[in-house]
Amino acid sequence: MRRYVIAVSIAAFALLLTGSYFISRCSVPKLQTGTILLLGTEISVQVVSRNQELARGLSGRAELANNSGMFFIFSTDDRWGIWMKAMRFPIDIVWLSSDLKVVDIKTEVRPDTYPAVFKPATAARYVLELPSGWTSAHSVAIDNTATLSLSN
Repeated sequence: MRRYVIAVSIAAFALLLTGSYFISRCSVPKLQTGTILLLGTEISVQVVSRNQELARGLSGRAELANNSGMFFIFSTDDRWGIWMKAMRFPIDIVWLSSDLKVVDIKTEVRPDTYPAVFKPATAARYVLELPSGWTSAHSVAIDNTATLSLSN
């Protein structure tokens, strides 16, 4: 019986160490934050620019608060595609040029559209993901210009 208790204790300890290791490896790093000003409304954004962050985006999150979003910074202008992999809620997607001018918008994109990839009609440098319906509620249109202020 004593051997059994020792073996179970060692196994539990090993499992705890293994779990701690994987949790620390899989935790989401703190993202840079900023503010986008679009049509007079401030939007608090998390800013992503590294490949892993760009691929993950908002995947796995439960929600996106009103007047908040995720801002994707790409290194070049291109027709950057956005998918809804592991998304739990619909979003609006806004593509912006290098001078922060709106070049395309997709509204109310639902999670069940995955594996479809949404791309802008013209090249963009940035992508802004917003709560579903935000762009309609604020009358966002092509050629509107945003400003960006980065924090930390």
